[in-house]
Amino acid sequence: AWDSSIREFNLIPSIKFLKTWKKIQKQSIDNIVYNNKNRILIINNNLNQMKYLELGSIENFQCLCSYRLHIDYNETVIQCCLLSYNEWIAIDWKTSKILHITN
Repeated sequence: AWDSSIREFNLIPSIKFLKTWKKIQKQSIDNIVYNNKNRILIINNNLNQMKYLELGSIENFQCLCSYRLHIDYNETVIQCCLLSYNEWIAIDWKTSKILHITN
């Protein structure tokens, strides 16, 4: 769905809403991976018809770096996974590309 958002909740001792973070209009989050206060998002931007990989802080959602993925923005063909403590890989099976992301 367009206009994706991330909501943070505290689950202990009871469920409590903490904050919301939203992408700008006409963007969707296709994939999210979190580790050690950092997160990777795969962002699909309908305004410019591009897809981005974004590394950022989970605490303030500040973008640390962004990389344009040269794949069809309508395709959900890329997945991210945690490789180690501060490293991730993103795999685009359609183009057979592997991206290695370090913090």
